[in-house]
Amino acid sequence: MSYETSEKKYDPLKVFIGNLSYQATDDDIMNFFKEKADVDAKSVRILHDRETNRSRGYGFAEFETAEQSSAVQALNGMDFMGRQIKITPAEQRDATKKPFNKRPFDNNSRRSSY
Repeated sequence: MSYETSEKKYDPLKVFIGNLSYQATDDDIMNFFKEKADVDAKSVRILHDRETNRSRGYGFAEFETAEQSSAVQALNGMDFMGRQIKITPAEQRDATKKPFNKRPFDNNSRRSSY
């Protein structure tokens, strides 16, 4: 089940969470949703930089029902850990696109070594 807005498809059970404090954890977000919207998230995932393991300042949450997702979206713009949190519907991933695979250069690379 999904819905479309201006040619983009959105998952009604997932939300994008942006403008997060770099100190925020998955548990902090789950507790925020429970406290402010009385909603238990099915899952929360903050994305981290692969090399430094530092938070990238955004993540995603998934819910059991569209009503729970809508209740959490109503928290958009509220203060969370000193920052104005951004909560919007998450765009569906295009299953035909392959994820970017960052590989180190090897001897067969066109780029010369340093």
